[in-house]
Amino acid sequence: MNWQQQFEEFRLSRCPEFCDKIKNLYDDAYHDDIEQKDILVITAGDSWTWGDSLDHDLRLQQIYGHKLCQTLQADWINIGLCGWSNSWILDHAIMATEKLQQNSYKKIYLVLTLTENGRDVESYNSYLYDYIFTKDAIGVCGALYDQYLSDIESFWIKQISKIIEIAPTNLKLFVGYNFVWHHKLQNYLKAANISTTEKNWIEVLADHQMIGYPPRTNLVCGWIFDTIQKVNKIAGITDDKIFKEWAIPFIEKANHVNAWLDSSAMNYKKTSKHPNAEAHKIWAEHILESIA
Repeated sequence: MNWQQQFEEFRLSRCPEFCDKIKNLYDDAYHDDIEQKDILVITAGDSWTWGDSLDHDLRLQQIYGHKLCQTLQADWINIGLCGWSNSWILDHAIMATEKLQQNSYKKIYLVLTLTENGRDVESYNSYLYDYIFTKDAIGVCGALYDQYLSDIESFWIKQISKIIEIAPTNLKLFVGYNFVWHHKLQNYLKAANISTTEKNWIEVLADHQMIGYPPRTNLVCGWIFDTIQKVNKIAGITDDKIFKEWAIPFIEKANHVNAWLDSSAMNYKKTSKHPNAEAHKIWAEHILESIA
């Protein structure tokens, strides 16, 4: 069974209710280039890893995963899809790691480029959570939404711990971020001695272009606030006023990040301001420095 067949089996077992309208996109989530080399590179993430906004015919040659496998002269598996949450990304990384219990590679690099918080609210098959219990324990206040996001981040830590637990001895894990930063997760990665980076992707691009950094935040895309607001309906909160007040400082930071993305010559100006081909090359070089 090849990787695409394994993925389809996984998709059907874990996600039977997936809408037909996104099936064609979802089938693109896995790409493999296997030639029985000594090294395997697995890259996993969201649309930034998938290569959204790149030239359709050149996408798989331009994304950072391909740059990594070229430099390392490695086999390659790319796992990513537009709009994916971190819990989805990590769920699929766990599945890939499980498939590698018996392997003949001298070295395996599992490279995760994680994205913003909050998308997990709609990742029902990978993130099950009792929003009502937490609301009853804390009450309807700004701290409730902080707790929701903190608990999501804690879940990622559990997922990464699972990867470490089941990883074969020849696997090295790297965890980075696209346009966001997650402080709790970063503290865990450093304490667990997991290979990571002190800069996210756009900060690396800022250095390359010799321009300033945007503020670090965990919520960036405009639609993410609509997604997080859905917890009110789930938890039976009828008044959105407190949520909207809580969201204001996050929206301000998100606006600064989006303004930076608009100013960057290495990012496209549509959707989530995806990196161009040169930006993928720069991120690949940074990852190689980090895992050396």
